[in-house]
Amino acid sequence: DFSRVVEAIYDCALDPEKWRTTLPMLAEFLGLYYAGLHFLDSNTMTGVRGYEHGLNAKQTDALVNRYAPMFSMQSLNHMGEVGVPSRIVDLISYDEYLKGQFYREWGKDADAGDYIGMVALRSGTRMAMASHSRSHAQQRFTEEDLETVRLLAPHYCRAVTISDALSLKTVQSQMLERTLDGLAAGVYLVAEDARVLYVNPAAERQIASGRVLALVGQRLTAVNAASAAQLTAALREAANDKATANAGGHSIGLAAAHGQGLIATVLPLQRGQRQSFQPFAAAVAVFVQNPAVIPPLPGEAFAKLYNLTPSELRVVLALSPGLLPQDAADMLGISLATVKTHLAKVFEKTKTGRQADLVALMMRAGSPVG
Repeated sequence: DFSRVVEAIYDCALDPEKWRTTLPMLAEFLGLYYAGLHFLDSNTMTGVRGYEHGLNAKQTDALVNRYAPMFSMQSLNHMGEVGVPSRIVDLISYDEYLKGQFYREWGKDADAGDYIGMVALRSGTRMAMASHSRSHAQQRFTEEDLETVRLLAPHYCRAVTISDALSLKTVQSQMLERTLDGLAAGVYLVAEDARVLYVNPAAERQIASGRVLALVGQRLTAVNAASAAQLTAALREAANDKATANAGGHSIGLAAAHGQGLIATVLPLQRGQRQSFQPFAAAVAVFVQNPAVIPPLPGEAFAKLYNLTPSELRVVLALSPGLLPQDAADMLGISLATVKTHLAKVFEKTKTGRQADLVALMMRAGSPVG
């Protein structure tokens, strides 16, 4: 029975939802009326997630949102050593527990008798607390019961630690994917053999157009033969970390079948600390942009950065597509003199001296998000 419970605990490492079936097994094995595992924020002592067996929803809600801080065993959350279980009598007498506010207002109604608690994880502000309770009708925990929980403790801790680490990696991965999905540039994460492991929505649109890039056998290539040869060589060099370009990777032009082509920047992902992500991560990142597409201009942020007035910003935005001052004046419905006055102040604030320099500065501030 012990081996079967330990096996079930380790199953929860990869799939935390299995605690819902493992806790009833623990309850049967240890003779419990209640078993729980709660993940908490150690700063606020509020629950982030929890799995329980033996309480109804009303009892659980009252325990988590009101009565848990009154429980004497709550001190385990602050002082208890990870993997070391304790009983109520290890902290206070059982009679003192029965006279306390926690028992009088919650425990008596919930039939909460003796208890063994244990910190299963403490990492940063994250904490996991394992709870084992018996009802008043059941025998109180003996030293033998406590020893059994001690034998289970390292398995609890390993399973929860693995689960916590995997959960953090999943969150980080999802955050990265959402970030890449929002970029206006096409993003391709490529393995050493040129197989594409990930593309963002912008890259999917570039592939779907069929004008410049293609996937052949899940490998990235270009439609134009000369561009395909350049791209293949750049991917090979980057994957082997032999690229002679600077740390920002190097760029190549990708000719289109018809019309305007694209610019690809190839970046090795196996340099320095990035090697620690192998062998699971991509070897190369490829960022593909259309040089003819002007990125969205961050007008409000640009104005705040250089302390521009709303009127000055209107003139800058009007001039950014390359209009002459007179054209901008006509579009905005103001005089040429007013445009020149605003422009002179903008030159001073941005430390530029020509319209071309100002527009270039504005373009470099363009948002990468589509």
